[in-house]
Amino acid sequence: MFKQKYIITVESELPPRICLGDSIYGATVIALEKEQYPDLVDLAWLTKRFPLSRYTLLEKLELFNIGSTGKNLYDPNIVIPFLKMNMKNRKGRPRKN
Repeated sequence: MFKQKYIITVESELPPRICLGDSIYGATVIALEKEQYPDLVDLAWLTKRFPLSRYTLLEKLELFNIGSTGKNLYDPNIVIPFLKMNMKNRKGRPRKN
């Protein structure tokens, strides 16, 4: 029988407690990888990862811009924790039920 490969993406502050060879609901863990960020990222890359408009990202990350004014580039190791911290503190008008 032909075995198929399935990819599960997990996001957390700490690494998950999964080891190679573990059995999870009938499947065997054969690889573990950590996501590697590129050296510099642009606004298009950030808009795919965060539910913010391009204009909002430009305003929030103005101090972290490493590129020129025409080409905004950011260090992902700095801006991603900054954006995640700001996403937790989002408050808006309470919605009616």
